Amino acid sequence: MIRLGLGLRIIICAALLSAVAAHAQQPVIAPAGPVPSPILSAKKIFLSISPDDWGSSGINYSFYKSYYPFYDQLYKALRDDTPFEVVADPFDADLVFETNMGGTSVLRLVIYDRRTHFVLWILQEHIEPATLQKNRDKNLNNAVSAIILDFETIAGKAPAATH
Repeated sequence: MIRLGLGLRIIICAALLSAVAAHAQQPVIAPAGPVPSPILSAKKIFLSISPDDWGSSGINYSFYKSYYPFYDQLYKALRDDTPFEVVADPFDADLVFETNMGGTSVLRLVIYDRRTHFVLWILQEHIEPATLQKNRDKNLNNAVSAIILDFETIAGKAPAATH
């Protein structure tokens, strides 16, 4: 077995840690694929709830209210805070947003072209866990804001940064 002096071991460890840190700081360059044109030209959105979220019990208002506040928050945020019009009839929409909540930790938004019914994009945001209800509500609100900003960014309609 090779015995290294303490000083040499420290130098080797420092070199390895520096190499790992330098590699971790390099930006990941993702390919810049095109954004589908229906997303870029959209003005009207219909918001729907994924049938996967209802379970085997069917649509049930008490289940919806206890399990799915994401829909209400997303609807209100889209209506009040974006340049898009939220419509009540999917046939009046350019895009259909299908909402989905994976347990209590993931928000998922599937974006369909209303005309062709093809999936155009999928957005997902993580909800930070919390013990207190007020913190759970705040974390859900943050995730909803993030998913809307994600959509506005890909649609080329993100609000300008303020200084």
